[in-house]
Amino acid sequence: MHDIETISKKNEMIILLALILAASPIIITYLLLILSSFSEEMFTSLSLSSFRPTVVNWINVFKGKTAITGGITVNIWHYTLTTLLVALGITGL
Repeated sequence: MHDIETISKKNEMIILLALILAASPIIITYLLLILSSFSEEMFTSLSLSSFRPTVVNWINVFKGKTAITGGITVNIWHYTLTTLLVALGITGL
């Protein structure tokens, strides 16, 4: 009598491949989003030849320039601290 059901290696690989294929659009989208945050323009293709890395966007965020066209500055550290406090409160630390 077996208490544990086992799955064959072949079926395990088929399930793993199906999960990777199902998750690949989400993974690719997040990869493009991360690459766009380090680029001066929106990075929409998987061709790295047009990618020119820069940290200007991150410098603007930390300076509070989140809406460049409106000239509005926002204290990002307030939101960061609030998020950290909520996360610590939820985890019980």
